[in-house]
Amino acid sequence: MKSEAWIPIVVGVTGHRSIRQADRPALYAAVREELSKLRARCSHSLFVMLSSLAEGAGRDFEFRPAGIFVAAHSHVVLALWDGGSGTEAACGTAAAADFALNGSYYPISGSFTRKCPPGSKNTARRRSS
Repeated sequence: MKSEAWIPIVVGVTGHRSIRQADRPALYAAVREELSKLRARCSHSLFVMLSSLAEGAGRDFEFRPAGIFVAAHSHVVLALWDGGSGTEAACGTAAAADFALNGSYYPISGSFTRKCPPGSKNTARRRSS
């Protein structure tokens, strides 16, 4: 019997593609801190990153379902987002964060939808500044 078992943890990342230069140091520090905490709590785990972050990877409306996919298939979600509410015209960071936090998704017409089953637990949490 092995003394250590590796359990993969999927860390999803979704967020705005344009982050203000002035916000980057604090954002990098916050991400490092959260990943360090996770590493300390899950020392026998392999981390796998799942991300929809890309510059120019397609039409803007494609980012919404990509972000929801990341949130739906991750154990932990890091949302690099300003905390604002999404709009139908937006590209989906707020929708992905809302899905991770609440299991809800309000698609633009023609998109898929998925809700978490009632009573399911979600590890995402809103970080207060």
